[in-house]
Amino acid sequence: MCLLLQNRLPVPASDSDAMPATPSIILNASTAARLQWASTLLPQILADAEARRLQRETTGSAVLGVPTGLPHLDYLLGGLTEGLYLLADAPDMGKTTLALQLAAAATADVPVVVVTFEHASANLPLKLLCTRAGINPRDVQRGYADLGKLRAAADAWQPVAQRLAVVEGSSQHTVAQVRAQARRAMRQHQSERCLVVVDSLQLWAKVAEDLRGNFSVRERVDILGGLLRELALGLHSPVLALASQNRSAGNYGNGKDSAALDSLKESGDLEYAADVVVFLTEAQERCATPPARAVELTVAKNRQGDTGKLSLIFRPDLGTMREEARP
Repeated sequence: MCLLLQNRLPVPASDSDAMPATPSIILNASTAARLQWASTLLPQILADAEARRLQRETTGSAVLGVPTGLPHLDYLLGGLTEGLYLLADAPDMGKTTLALQLAAAATADVPVVVVTFEHASANLPLKLLCTRAGINPRDVQRGYADLGKLRAAADAWQPVAQRLAVVEGSSQHTVAQVRAQARRAMRQHQSERCLVVVDSLQLWAKVAEDLRGNFSVRERVDILGGLLRELALGLHSPVLALASQNRSAGNYGNGKDSAALDSLKESGDLEYAADVVVFLTEAQERCATPPARAVELTVAKNRQGDTGKLSLIFRPDLGTMREEARP
């Protein structure tokens, strides 16, 4: 697997702070519409190959992207690199749990900004803290939590908490604001990249006042997807957007709630804008002892490498997704 790194030239401040209302062709702003001879790109290609060789010889892995904490997913994707990642599932399959787990793992490498349109800002750190403590969040809400375990987990979790920011989205929130917040996080932690997580794409598109106009919800989802990909390219960072699948009663995904690209809810061309599309689905041929659930994570599209599946065990009570041992 090889990533061709694009030639990156500085973008004037006035240009970099302006986001187009409706994207057309989604390209890196520094290289769009420029004539680039292959001979000028060769040094970058060779430098990338050398960096991957050195990384593999040093660590045993060629992962240069942001680590996910799931070894086989890192093997398929090479970590989370610059681009738009879609994580989709049917209701209650655990995409928020998985996204938070990926975000926590990413803090070992980069700062993370989570923009949520579904949860109160304190709920997401609470979920991660309970995962660290091995406590069901419902026990905290009902007043049954072991406070000693919770405080010990909070102390141990500080390195993650200091590198993870939560933004509670609203109808006035714009992609330009998220970009500014991400850059602020990068400056604060002196990092050249970050991870932005959006929960969720459809909810943001439905409430965003700057996208209303004469656009249908489907068109707004497509526009927002394009803007988020431009955000990723502008930040040279991964953007992970959570998305919903159409219910299996519809004509999408072969009517089986499957990991099919046409099952993305209220989407026209969203799957084409995304660099990577990943689905969480119920495992059909595996079972787990309740409350654990057997699920599959399918990389259905990967513009830069391999596709494939991971077998996961989901613990909704503890907020964890772990890889099943591979045969």
